[in-house]
Amino acid sequence: MPTVVALTRAKHPARKSKSKILPIQGISLLPLFEDHKVQVFDDRSFGAELFGIRAYRSGDWKIVKLPPPYGSDQWQLYNLATDPGETVDLAKKEKEKLKILVAHWEEYAKANGVVEPNRPVSYAKPPE
Repeated sequence: MPTVVALTRAKHPARKSKSKILPIQGISLLPLFEDHKVQVFDDRSFGAELFGIRAYRSGDWKIVKLPPPYGSDQWQLYNLATDPGETVDLAKKEKEKLKILVAHWEEYAKANGVVEPNRPVSYAKPPE
């Protein structure tokens, strides 16, 4: 969204009617489009949640929590620098790193009003 706002020279409103609008998160990629040598990305951390699937990334580290039937509903920890395919769960080996990232996830969820479902979303099977 910051890229679209920059491209259109729009202004993000602080309010709509009586409702307060949350600030946009993220950074504009417009500098990258204008000069391909510019480095836009940095080591910022970010979280995500969709249908009860939770994730948080900070630098080379990422945690993921998949609810049943997709996963064990336990946090998994990956070092993306050494394991970009997320094949080796380091949660039991790197307990302190996991604890730190879970605390960051909880801060992210609170700051963004994440409402976690009490059960995973069921998807209809495609026709055979």
